[in-house]
Amino acid sequence: MSKDIIFEGISGEWRRILDNELLDKILESLESVDITPGYDKMFEFARLTPIDNIKVIILGQDPYPTKNTAHGLAFSSKTNVPPSLKNIYKNLYEFKLTNEINEIGDLSFWAIQGVLLINTALTTITGEIGSHIKLWKKYTNLLLKNLSMKIETYDYMPICMLLGDKAQKKSKYISNCTILEYAHPSPLAQHSSPFIECGHFAMANNLLTEQNQRPINWNISLVSNKVLDGFRCHIKDTIVFTDGSCQPNKKCPESIGGYAACFVAGPYADTTLYGNIDNTVEFASNIRAEGYAIYRVLKFMKKQNNWNKLIIVTDCMFWIEMISITMPSWDFKNIDFSEKQNSDLTKPLYKLYNKLIDNDKKIELVHIRSHNKNGWLSKEYDSYEYFSAISNEYVDDLAKYARTIPIDTHIIGNIYN
Repeated sequence: MSKDIIFEGISGEWRRILDNELLDKILESLESVDITPGYDKMFEFARLTPIDNIKVIILGQDPYPTKNTAHGLAFSSKTNVPPSLKNIYKNLYEFKLTNEINEIGDLSFWAIQGVLLINTALTTITGEIGSHIKLWKKYTNLLLKNLSMKIETYDYMPICMLLGDKAQKKSKYISNCTILEYAHPSPLAQHSSPFIECGHFAMANNLLTEQNQRPINWNISLVSNKVLDGFRCHIKDTIVFTDGSCQPNKKCPESIGGYAACFVAGPYADTTLYGNIDNTVEFASNIRAEGYAIYRVLKFMKKQNNWNKLIIVTDCMFWIEMISITMPSWDFKNIDFSEKQNSDLTKPLYKLYNKLIDNDKKIELVHIRSHNKNGWLSKEYDSYEYFSAISNEYVDDLAKYARTIPIDTHIIGNIYN
């Protein structure tokens, strides 16, 4: 397995901690094994959580064994809410850190804020719980030891939650953190130590606040699809669907990226924006194309006066988190955007976003699952669910078409031509 796939999108500093001889031996032993998560997701925690902004470490046991459930973040699931995560959600609700027991299993919203979600074993054989605990033991020991050395350079002390016996055995490899230990949130551990009584999530926020650090927003429901329920109330507002496309979908000279946006409500309804993004500054990628669509919408809206609130609907959670969490965090810490990837896009996007907000404009970012994953295309034709799904499909097709026009061409058109 090529390490380019394993480490794609991971910073050089993270890679220096993750890549070693122990990993080479592990990868060699995995060549003929059906594993979960896949090679491209086993280090998702490093891809989503910046190494210089780790506020909380949550150490679990090993990935969910069911195929397509684990995706490289401890306790997180792309497909459902497993029992262990449900017990975590019950705890957050009990301590008033969330307003409901969520129905979304994806914890990327936590990871991007600085919550490092990692297991003692980074893979397992599909269908076999705990099958790779011994395989990854020495590797994760070394990982935690080296990570602790990096954390020593912080001007604050992260909080490390060790959940379960296997995680707690790793404590001797962890330093420069406040360590909190509790039983695993699995239903099997609830008789002796009910997880609903664990106060560590609330304690973590208190400790961060005492160190003048922004606390973690544990409320996953803020980015759930339920936000779309408000669409009927906002029909007078300006609503635009955005999307991006790239082929091949990897950063390379051959990649061609297209973006698209379609206004579906408000004074600019039926207006379309689309184009082929310049790949000479940074290679095109799907994520970059998604962000460029949002940037072109903001650039268009800056020239318009007849609006007060803009709702941007995207199927890319990455950019919702970048605009609402990550870039404000950089700004708060006076971090130079130029040090980050895609700074030629993030700097003007964030500047434009704030300029519109400063001029008393309201902008709301809403997530919709792509490619009809909600099954909304089967809803009634006059329902808002069907309308949202068909709009998402439209901008997806338009973004693909945009790849065929000349590079660095940007068109303002109409849905009917």
